[in-house]
Amino acid sequence: MFCPKCKFEYRARFTVCSDCQVQLVPELSQEALTEPLIGNSIIEITRTNTRTGHIRRYSIIVDGHKVTSIRYGQTISIPIEPGQHSIHAEIDWFKSNKLQFEISANQTLKILIVNRPVTSLKYWAALIFFCLCIALGAIFGAFGIGIIGGIGGTLYSITVGNPYIRTEP
Repeated sequence: MFCPKCKFEYRARFTVCSDCQVQLVPELSQEALTEPLIGNSIIEITRTNTRTGHIRRYSIIVDGHKVTSIRYGQTISIPIEPGQHSIHAEIDWFKSNKLQFEISANQTLKILIVNRPVTSLKYWAALIFFCLCIALGAIFGAFGIGIIGGIGGTLYSITVGNPYIRTEP
């Protein structure tokens, strides 16, 4: 099922786009696939090198509105009106930084979604803390692993899991 407005794909059990409040259709027409969303300038977004969320899509938010989503390793193009804009990516409770940019007519702006910059020491400290939580949880059995490991996993995800969005050099 697809939203004819934002072109986001949904599982079969959904009937209405949660962002656009539009009735979903089984397939997008060829016309809808080639029709630009907005504008004549283009934002080209590439998602690469993320530590978490490989099988999940990031939502792309432009000027406070979800316009599409992007998979790991994918590059997408979003038509946009020239002018001042902001963009960020999000998945669940993780949000990237907000990137403010100005785009002129017929310009293509290349943007990368990568790992949030984390020092090597901070990365390894978070990973070791997560492993210690699992080991401590094992003392209390399966329930302890679930609770304490979940706390460690959450702290690890918060430390290294957030996406970072930047313009391509």
